[in-house]
Amino acid sequence: MLHHEPVASINYMQRTLRANRNMKYIMLPYIENQHWILLVLSLYKRTVYVFDSLRRSDRSLAIKEPLHTAYTSFLLLEGIKATKLSWVSMKCAQQTGGDECGYFVMKYMFQIVRFLYQANDLKKVCICCKLVTYMILKFIN
Repeated sequence: MLHHEPVASINYMQRTLRANRNMKYIMLPYIENQHWILLVLSLYKRTVYVFDSLRRSDRSLAIKEPLHTAYTSFLLLEGIKATKLSWVSMKCAQQTGGDECGYFVMKYMFQIVRFLYQANDLKKVCICCKLVTYMILKFIN
């Protein structure tokens, strides 16, 4: 999707950010090269937290530049000075096999939601499954 229709991808991400502007965290399950990764975007901290069950130092995510473009456009439309997103690789559980990445993304999401629920902060979380579905369908078709 990102490679085939970059403008449509950026526009969709921008609309998603605008629709969820009041959320503290936006969870973005993301697949690249048949590997699922969880990205957690904090609009207030201007940071993307990367939960990768196969952490590799050589991984460069194709979504970084399009997400930055969508984020910058979102800030400008909101009347906020545009700044670059920070990307933080999180220490997280690592898979031992070759096909558990989807499970780990769900596990990370569960743990984050449970923590926020216990902290009574759950109302400020958006899990963007629509974005994932949209990107998978566009990639398949």
